[in-house]
Amino acid sequence: MKIRFMRRTGVVLALVAIVGCDDEIVGDASGFLVGLDIVSGASQTAAPGEALPQPIVVRPLRADGDTHQTARVFFSLVEGDGSLRAGGASASGNGATITSGSGETAARWTLGPVEGVQRLRVFVVSVQDTIATEVTATATPR
Repeated sequence: MKIRFMRRTGVVLALVAIVGCDDEIVGDASGFLVGLDIVSGASQTAAPGEALPQPIVVRPLRADGDTHQTARVFFSLVEGDGSLRAGGASASGNGATITSGSGETAARWTLGPVEGVQRLRVFVVSVQDTIATEVTATATPR
């Protein structure tokens, strides 16, 4: 299968040719995920081992600038040995959830027991690539 992207008047088009077919299938790639916006919850502080005051809220973005409903968003602790609650399930180091009708989703983050900066990786897997960003929080003494 060959995929060719073209930009016409601000819209990205994907042209797909399937091997063995003489016809070319044309599709609109404006719904592809191209970004991941941290809506709120970045750069918080809490005591070691405590939950952050606010959830980490993210919004996957499509090529046309709209949000993506029903996108699966993954959360993975990179540094800090804390825990997450995403999509109603608790996990020691990672979790996944699906965006709501507003195109947003959230995870609750409990920091690990060590003071200092801790990191959380947030990512979505799109047709073209994995789109990721990191959020940091700081565990400070009470």
